[in-house]
Amino acid sequence: MRRADVLPLAYHVDYWDYIGWKDPFAQRAWTERQRGYSAALGLRSIYTPQMVIAERIDAVGSRRDQVERAIRTARDTPATVQLDLARTAQGATAVTLSGPEQSAVEADLVFVTYDRRRETKVLRGENAGKTLVEYNIVRGATRVDTWRGGRLERMLGATDLPSQGEYAIAIVQTRGQGPILAAATIALR
Repeated sequence: MRRADVLPLAYHVDYWDYIGWKDPFAQRAWTERQRGYSAALGLRSIYTPQMVIAERIDAVGSRRDQVERAIRTARDTPATVQLDLARTAQGATAVTLSGPEQSAVEADLVFVTYDRRRETKVLRGENAGKTLVEYNIVRGATRVDTWRGGRLERMLGATDLPSQGEYAIAIVQTRGQGPILAAATIALR
């Protein structure tokens, strides 16, 4: 699905690595993240391909109708938080976050770095001999601050962000893997 208004991020999980080929982008942290969503959303299990839309709605990633319906449902919640990112001449990232003065929730400001496109040659396992073309592969994630309402301004240098990845998306996410309140993207290189 290619849409300018949606950025699907691929968190490669490591629980399939035992079947003959280790995914070079898989991380235990992403598996734990998926387990956290399972608990937060009241699901009984984890699976692939799973999509969690706006961190509020679960859908089978290969079921386009479910995904489209979940995106429409997520859009029904009006945004109350504004997030802006800008690159400075010195290469830093300026972050401006604003919203209601008295937020009912605490939220984390998290930078997730990702590569837009990668090709991986599979040498073993059920896909041996194939080349996988994958998009928006998450390479790292770092919590950089906590937002409790009002205005937050931060200047982030290169060492404040995960070291891998060509692009970054800043996400303001309610604590406990709750809903995303705002998001913005920026090129890193």
